[in-house]
Amino acid sequence: MRRIITVLTVICMTVVFLLSASIHPAKAAVYNLVPNASFELKAFNQEIPESWMASNPASTTLKYTTVTRHTGMASANIYSSDANAYPNFHCYIDNVRPGQKFQASAWAKISDVTGEGGYIAINFWDNDTGSSKGYFVSNYTGTGTVDWQQLNVTATAPDGTDRIIFSINMHGTGDVYFDDVLVIRLDGNIAPNPGFESGTSQPDNWLRYNPAGTVLQRQTDTYRTGIASAQIYASDGSDYPNFYYDVTNITPGQTFTATVWAKTANATDTGGYIALSFWQDSTKLQDDTGTSTGPGTEDWQQLTVTGTAPAGANKVRLGLVFHGTGNVYFDDAVFDLKIETVDNPFFTVSGSPIACWTTQNPGNTVFNRDTTIYRTWPASANMVIPSADALQYPAFKQTYSGCLPGEVYQATVYAKTSDSGKAAIAFNWMGKVPEIDWYGYDDIRRLSCTSSSLIQNSNWTQITVTGVVPNGADSFEIALVGNGQGTVYFDDVTLTRTSAHYTGSTATLTAQPSSVITNYFYGFGSHGEYFLTCPFNIDHTQSYTDWDGQTYYFKDWLGNNGEYEVNDSDRQLWKDKTAAIKPHIMRIFFNYDWWEHTQDVYDTALTTPDLKDMVDWITYLKSIGTDVLICPWGDWWGYPEWMREPGWQTDPSKRVRLPAAQYRDDMIISLVDFIDFLRNTKGLTNVKYLTLMNEPNMDYNHLVSASDLDSLNNDLVTKLTAKGLRSAIHLVGIDDSYHSPQGGGERTINNGGYLLDQIVDLGLGWLDSISVHTYMHQNTGWLDPFIKYDFDYQQSKGITPKPYWITEFGYGGSTFGSTENGKYEYGLWMADFTITALKNKAASLINFYYGAQYLDRVGNEQKWGLWKNKRDNWVNRPGFYSWSLINRYTKPGSQVISVDVSNNTSYKLDSVAFKAPDGKLTMFIINRSGNDMTATIYPNLGRSGTFNSYKYTHTSVPTNSNTATLIGSSGSVNVPSGGSTNVTVPYESFVVFTEIQ
Repeated sequence: MRRIITVLTVICMTVVFLLSASIHPAKAAVYNLVPNASFELKAFNQEIPESWMASNPASTTLKYTTVTRHTGMASANIYSSDANAYPNFHCYIDNVRPGQKFQASAWAKISDVTGEGGYIAINFWDNDTGSSKGYFVSNYTGTGTVDWQQLNVTATAPDGTDRIIFSINMHGTGDVYFDDVLVIRLDGNIAPNPGFESGTSQPDNWLRYNPAGTVLQRQTDTYRTGIASAQIYASDGSDYPNFYYDVTNITPGQTFTATVWAKTANATDTGGYIALSFWQDSTKLQDDTGTSTGPGTEDWQQLTVTGTAPAGANKVRLGLVFHGTGNVYFDDAVFDLKIETVDNPFFTVSGSPIACWTTQNPGNTVFNRDTTIYRTWPASANMVIPSADALQYPAFKQTYSGCLPGEVYQATVYAKTSDSGKAAIAFNWMGKVPEIDWYGYDDIRRLSCTSSSLIQNSNWTQITVTGVVPNGADSFEIALVGNGQGTVYFDDVTLTRTSAHYTGSTATLTAQPSSVITNYFYGFGSHGEYFLTCPFNIDHTQSYTDWDGQTYYFKDWLGNNGEYEVNDSDRQLWKDKTAAIKPHIMRIFFNYDWWEHTQDVYDTALTTPDLKDMVDWITYLKSIGTDVLICPWGDWWGYPEWMREPGWQTDPSKRVRLPAAQYRDDMIISLVDFIDFLRNTKGLTNVKYLTLMNEPNMDYNHLVSASDLDSLNNDLVTKLTAKGLRSAIHLVGIDDSYHSPQGGGERTINNGGYLLDQIVDLGLGWLDSISVHTYMHQNTGWLDPFIKYDFDYQQSKGITPKPYWITEFGYGGSTFGSTENGKYEYGLWMADFTITALKNKAASLINFYYGAQYLDRVGNEQKWGLWKNKRDNWVNRPGFYSWSLINRYTKPGSQVISVDVSNNTSYKLDSVAFKAPDGKLTMFIINRSGNDMTATIYPNLGRSGTFNSYKYTHTSVPTNSNTATLIGSSGSVNVPSGGSTNVTVPYESFVVFTEIQ
């Protein structure tokens, strides 16, 4: 049962930043030149990433994989057993011109690697001659088994270049995984030969100022990387010898940055430094001096400078300068000129407190510009957060306008924290953005996209946020966010547009019957009780006194005149809606007090209204073919008083999750006898599934131990067997309630998996299926590691993984409701969640909650329901329609099979399919983008078939309807064997393409 989550998560920050800020002009955005850069798409009928070509010599394997990833759902894997092979994935970047500068990066992970390992390369190519004009290689991953690390290379296109062959490569043996490739052309006019690799005695393309007593030359004896550096020697320390390069046709107001690495030998005075000067033709207007080496003999260090072109400037000069005597060496390509997309990214310009940045101040946080602690440049930004603001999320913010829906942006910042201070970076979408966020692994439609975790007690660490501009957004903020108590420092902010807005309109979807994800699917359904003949729903004249002595009056929620009392027409409406949805499984809570109020006396006559409603409900469900999962409440009040811990009335610590120890065996006897009563006495053979208790780790102040759960479930198996019921009853457990979104890395005793892991350690001998709950997967992409962890953990213990059920899921809210449930996007998110869970081997999904009914007092009405309560005329919520499509057109016992999605320029289209026991095919298709798409569908069944399309769209979902009427077919089509058909998938929609009638 859903409980209010008090654990602080980044999710809490999704709505705290939408405050006003000054709007900056639209920034120059940088475009990722590499297609399918995160390898999310697999090539049609091939096991490699779409848009990439494989060069795979003998003894190597190159493939698309979901086994591991840096972000998203997939990565590219290169395996080699030949130490002398050079396998690679590569792609082409055309329309390249000499002199353009490119920067490339990728993340790489290695396993059991020998040799140089993984690396990336930029190969400048001349198509006319078919020859390389220059080959530039990044750093190498090295050997061994190492988690994700970033590879980087920067290079300038030589003369004759018209194409780049970009590659991700391996040299050695073992496995290398690549993800999140970024290749960008840096803005502005770029200084060439930044590593001084080209030239003889002098580096090509650089000018010199070499007064008497100085020597300026290209040096091949000393270098940081590559084979050369630029050396300045001075015997007279009075002048300023330098290498320089001019960039013309600049615009006033443009901000330029540069970095270079420098090394000194016996230097005096200032030593080596980097500088920018701005000119109007031959007149110098402004000097900006960056950091310096200082005197002495110092190893390689990075120097940095930034400057903004003043009024009248049309030229900027980058200088690598020496002042003093001795030697300085300059090297590496990262210092070339670049127009930043963030104003004052290094916090070098002061203000109130920092120029170009506004603040979101809860009232007590102090914001500063700090010139004593910084990562690069002589400044950083910091916030000092007192305990009063520890949960208020103060932030530095900057706003950008002119963005387009579907554009993908990435921002980074380096953060340093002290005490309990934490840091994150976020995008906040602004404009007419829908109230609810629904999105998949691309983070589309978040009101606030936040870095995946808060860093704490950390030295300078880079954190990243990636987000897709949602429909309706016309601007966004970058927010550098603090949390907790302490000091948080920020430095070196970047902003990159990694993908243009989506313009494509087609995709090809091919069902893959031979690619089985899950062999046996148990079914979809909901959690939901009936209670529609119980007194608190039908008689406003009654009241009752709760265990705490408080009296509740039924008239308070049924109306003084009983106008909201539930009657026969209401009950029939419930049945009509249920029959229309066709749920496969209904999960029902059970209270032992209904069945055995007095010890050893069972209410087989059904005198308890709640129990009568429960049995009547199960009877009706049997009549429409719905199976039942019985799940006793795991709360202390779900036991009869005689089972409870003595002293529970006055001592809250006695209100625990299990009965008193001396009555636990009685509890198991009671439960087994109740199942026997339902199946054998009442003939309710649709009672097929059983869970010992709901959420044993829901109350982490009173956790049920793994050993107790193991013992009780083994006792349950013994007693079911003795009754001849074991083969008829499928045990589902443990109902883990505190799984965290990101799986193993976040699992603790309070928020996930700890109890489940311990149960797995004990062997899972009594479990037929594992079940978990989650209300923390607003970002459905996090389902991948969440589920994968549980499968991997079982396998690590030598256990064949059990079928995986998600027996409660929803989006936000507390025990009695979600504030998002009435919105169209909630129904869309349910479909997105379903597709993602199925692709990750989920064997059953049970939505929380089925129908809305009164509980026991005003304010506790069930707001999770697929429809509202009687006071709101039983109006259907949007999820009623999407969940109906999911239930109606699938069958228990189906195989879940893969769908290849190709010719798709946006990975916002996703699909999964079912092959029913009778061979009929159903495909789920979701379009997360803001554009209509045409899907060419290949059923690929080796036979013809007649299919209907059902579409959950902005225009197909009725409003203010309380009937059992569902979304109708959009049309029928016969697809011949081996043939295809086109289906329009509207923007932000869910489509079911099915043979099932």
